[in-house]
Formats: sequence, structure tokens, C-alpha cells
Amino acid sequence: FLEELNIEKFCIVGHSFGGKVATLLNPKYLILLSSAGILQPKPFKIRFKIKLFKLLKPFLRMEKIKQLFISDDVKEMKQNMYETFKNVVDEDFSEIFQQCTSKSLVFGGENDTAVIPNSNKRIGELLNCSVNILKGNHYFFLDKSNKLIIVSEIETFLKENR
Repeated sequence: FLEELNIEKFCIVGHSFGGKVATLLNPKYLILLSSAGILQPKPFKIRFKIKLFKLLKPFLRMEKIKQLFISDDVKEMKQNMYETFKNVVDEDFSEIFQQCTSKSLVFGGENDTAVIPNSNKRIGELLNCSVNILKGNHYFFLDKSNKLIIVSEIETFLKENR
């Protein structure tokens, strides 16, 4: 699409899974907001829940019982979408980040449990760019004071990298 429009220099901002998609486009400028792509060991509580679910799966025909074991962001998904979601979440993008030639800037939330701060820091290392960890969770950029910081950082970044 971008080639068809003859657009060569562009900036893309991607959040979570959108960060993975944005990175694949290898834009001139890449801004990542809590981008997915760095695999982290699952906490004990989650690993236990997965093992318990697998153990009880033959007995969990009732949809209401299944709902107790799956996260809120997938409760309304159909099974085929859920399988796709699991594949996407479990895909390691380390090599793709490392090969990306975009001038990049990374942001993350200090209380984000979906993309923990260490993942954002690792992405920054792989992209060889600065990382800004701000107050908040996975949606830290919705906070008004964070928006001001993010916009200011992006403006400075774009001016310095023309």
C-alpha cells in the first residue's frame, strides 16, 4: 500500500501487537508503545492456571467454568481467533527488532503486566534506541500527563532525526 502510494519516508506508531506490525513495515521512523514481541517467562500463577486448565479440560464442557480460566481480553473470542491470538502472543520478535533499520523510540508503562518494563528495555537494546518508562499500565499513553511527555519526546526525536 505504501509502495503503491510512493511513500518512502513515514513514521508509524504501534501499540502492543500493533508494534510488531509496525516493526515489520520497517518505516523510516518507528515509535513503539508497549510493543509485544519479547517473550518473558510466565509468572507461577499463570503457569499453574494453564496446567490446571489442561488437567481439567476434559471435564470443562460448561462454558461458564471455562471462563474462569481465560483472561478477560479473550473471553469473547471464538476458538479459531483464540488459537491465532495465542500464536501471536507466543511469537518472539527479538531477531526482527534487531534487524530493523528504523530510527526508533520506545515507550512503556512502569506497571504494565502485559508488556513488562524489561521487555521494553530489551526492545530498546535491540533497536539501539532510547526507552522511556512512564507511570501507568499497558495503556499508559491515555494518561493526560503522559500524552504531553510522549508528544514532546516524539517531536524532539523527529527534529533530531530528519
